[in-house]
Amino acid sequence: MAATTTSAKRDTGGNVKILRLGGAAPLHGAWPVPLGVEHLELNGCIGFDTPPWPLWLVRTSPALSALKCLRVLIMHGCHVTALRERMPRSLVQVSLIGCDALTAIGVSVFSHCDLLESIHLPATLVTIGARAFAGCSALKSIELPTSLQAIGENAFGYCAALTSIDLSMRTSL
Repeated sequence: MAATTTSAKRDTGGNVKILRLGGAAPLHGAWPVPLGVEHLELNGCIGFDTPPWPLWLVRTSPALSALKCLRVLIMHGCHVTALRERMPRSLVQVSLIGCDALTAIGVSVFSHCDLLESIHLPATLVTIGARAFAGCSALKSIELPTSLQAIGENAFGYCAALTSIDLSMRTSL
C-alpha cells in the first residue's frame, strides 16, 4: 500500500493556504486540514466513501462546510460515490473530474455558493438532487454528462448568471 502524500503551501504568516493530499493509503488518522485553507486537492485518496467527512478533514466539524475560506476544491480519482453534505459557500471553483465512482450530488449540496463560477462534473454522475445548485448566482454555465438520468426540482433555481446548460450529449433525461 502506497503512503499518503501531503504537500502544503503557506502564506508569509505560516498559514496553510494550498493543501494537496493524495496516495492510495486510507486517510483516516492523517493530520487535520487547517480551517483557513483556500485550495484543497484530494488526489486518488481512499478511506472515505461519502460524507460526513472523516474528522481528520476538519478539526471542529465533520462537515466540509466548516472550511469557510475554501475557494477551490479539486477531487481527482477519489473514491466518493455521493456528495451529501453542504459545501462551503466560499467555493469559486470545483472539479470532480476523475471521481469515477461519483454518481450523485445530493439535495442542496452546493446551494447558495454565491461565488461558485465553475464546476466540472464526472462522466459517471447519474443524479443531481433538488436545489443542488440553487442560488449559485455566479455560475454561468454547466455541462451535464451523458450519464445523467435525473435532475431534482429547482436544482438550478435562482442561478441569475446561468446562461447555458449544455445538454447536447443527452438523448433523454
